[in-house]
Amino acid sequence: MITNFPTNPKMNLAGLSTFLFIPRYQVKTVPDIDLKIINTPIELKSGYEWLKGYSTLETLQFTEKGNSDDPGTSCEPSLKGFMPGDLPEITLLFEEMEQLRHVIITKDMMGKLRIVGLHEPLEFTSSFNSGQNVGDSRGYSFEFFGESLKKAPYYMR
Repeated sequence: MITNFPTNPKMNLAGLSTFLFIPRYQVKTVPDIDLKIINTPIELKSGYEWLKGYSTLETLQFTEKGNSDDPGTSCEPSLKGFMPGDLPEITLLFEEMEQLRHVIITKDMMGKLRIVGLHEPLEFTSSFNSGQNVGDSRGYSFEFFGESLKKAPYYMR
């Protein structure tokens, strides 16, 4: 049912503070979504845990672009960030991640969690840039991306 827009919140900080990720095959159960909220913890397969992501301060961004096409609506979720440095372990990790599909949990500056890719897992890509000038940041731009029939639900774990 369509209603009025909710009232404007008193505080509305932009940006994300952090994210967690896990390859989708390591998720055991997918809880029900009720009114865009998941209230039940996501159960992982034995021996697996959520992995901590990292992005340089103020470079982490989550977007969901809505699309309206035949046969209906969909959206394109994307989590972009920047991992500084040039180390073999970063290169190896990112190469492995590019071979799998992932589920992510985003945490915004207001402490709200959203879970992305639970039903339609996200792909991962990265790009290294050495920088050109002394003040440039060298490292990897990365992105989790995909297509989904519905926008990411909130996660109240």
